[in-house]
Amino acid sequence: MGLISTWMARTDRQMALMGRMVERLGVDTARLYTEGAGTRLREVVGRCRRCPSAAACRDWLDAGATGTPSFCANAGTFERLRAGGAPA
Repeated sequence: MGLISTWMARTDRQMALMGRMVERLGVDTARLYTEGAGTRLREVVGRCRRCPSAAACRDWLDAGATGTPSFCANAGTFERLRAGGAPA
């Protein structure tokens, strides 16, 4: 697998985990996509793509855990953007 293919495969895996996490935590995706004219989404995606805790994330999601996991680099943002949370 070449460098680009490897990068794309990792990005696909990380984004799938992020989508599951956003759904599990009840993140207000409209706010995530529009806050800061889209800069918040870019920050969240960047942190997720670089995350060293992918295995812990997958295991946490697969176990059906609830709450906001402490290992998640986006935990604070996701918590704040939960549906019904206070705006920035």
